[in-house]
Amino acid sequence: MRTLKTALALAACAGLWARAESNFPLLGTDTTRSTIPLEQVLSAGPPPQGVPALGFGGDRTGRFAATPAPAFVPLERSSWLDAQEPLIVHGGKGYPLRLLLWHEVVNDRAGVPVAVAFSPPSHSFAVFDRRVPLTPEQRDAVLRLDPAARVLPLDDDFRARYREQTGREAPPWGLEVTFGTSGMLYNANLLMFDSASGSVFSQFLHAGVVGTLASAELLRLPAQVVSAAEFARAYPQGQVLSLETGYPRPYAQNPYLGYERLETPGFVGRVLEDRRLPARERVLGLEVGGEAVAYAFSSLARRRAVNDRVGGVDVAVWWAPGTRSVLDAATIAQAKDAGAVGVFRRTLEGRTLSFEWDGQGWTDRESGSRWNLLGQAVEGPLKGKRLTPLPHDVPFWFAWTAFRPEAQLR
Repeated sequence: MRTLKTALALAACAGLWARAESNFPLLGTDTTRSTIPLEQVLSAGPPPQGVPALGFGGDRTGRFAATPAPAFVPLERSSWLDAQEPLIVHGGKGYPLRLLLWHEVVNDRAGVPVAVAFSPPSHSFAVFDRRVPLTPEQRDAVLRLDPAARVLPLDDDFRARYREQTGREAPPWGLEVTFGTSGMLYNANLLMFDSASGSVFSQFLHAGVVGTLASAELLRLPAQVVSAAEFARAYPQGQVLSLETGYPRPYAQNPYLGYERLETPGFVGRVLEDRRLPARERVLGLEVGGEAVAYAFSSLARRRAVNDRVGGVDVAVWWAPGTRSVLDAATIAQAKDAGAVGVFRRTLEGRTLSFEWDGQGWTDRESGSRWNLLGQAVEGPLKGKRLTPLPHDVPFWFAWTAFRPEAQLR
């Protein structure tokens, strides 16, 4: 592990990363189709699946074997979790970041096939539907590559969500895949590859960027990074990703020790142009209706509640203390409190609510109900109601500005 820590720190300090052309042939990626500059795709060090994604189904070439499916345990059997430990929460399940540091992608099912992805170098996360929308040309190309590929019609719920996310109608067909780690980065961010075509996908852009499925846009699903204690209060019957992954990894330790405290932007491969915030300041990144905005965690820590309008949608942005950083110290128990955020639509049953921090939670001025960080009303006239969560990200500032230089900082 010391070798990994040293390599990461030295590479980040120097801002130097190897070109990654050798990984594309291994994946069988068609590099004639690309939406990003290939010369800016850099090697992260490990080969494809060197950081093993969980639940990967194996690829069509047979080079990359299937990996164990993720296993889950009830909260009462998760005493190893620190109360302030960060988890990605989706569908009543918690995915501890301490495991995602070592696996980066978890292929799972939560009503629909999902991929939970975390990119440590950019501190970016997302949950995707693993059904990739296909144009007719992409469908034909995929079936030529793999006649057994799982091409299925997309259901009405998927199509409605896709229309809301993109403003476009979804193609009629989708390809169900699993995702592996490519061993490559673009703008400090994880590049995944799909099991059916070997196309490469950007976790941050939630889209195919190189290969047969370049430009295919994944459907993002709402999720949050919150503490284990917050998750337990909101989902007492929740399930947590088990330490029994099939891999002997020191999950209690941080392989990126010292990385978060570096002053250089690192990994990006170019100079940080926007210096309104420190390179490794966490921000809440939000894109709604074609508008992209960011809120610095340091600002949200002072305000606690922001009532805003983004892309024509009334949104509530909340911050609360009590969630530790996963990249700060050797162990999570030693790490600083970075806080956690929630982002929701403010309109509930036809009424637009306005929120303020009351010292223990968030209270809406219209009904006086109190809400928790996961958007649940826990006291007052609206008790039991839930706000609609919005997909968002919590990356470092240098990564956000690399992808969204035009976004406002609020």
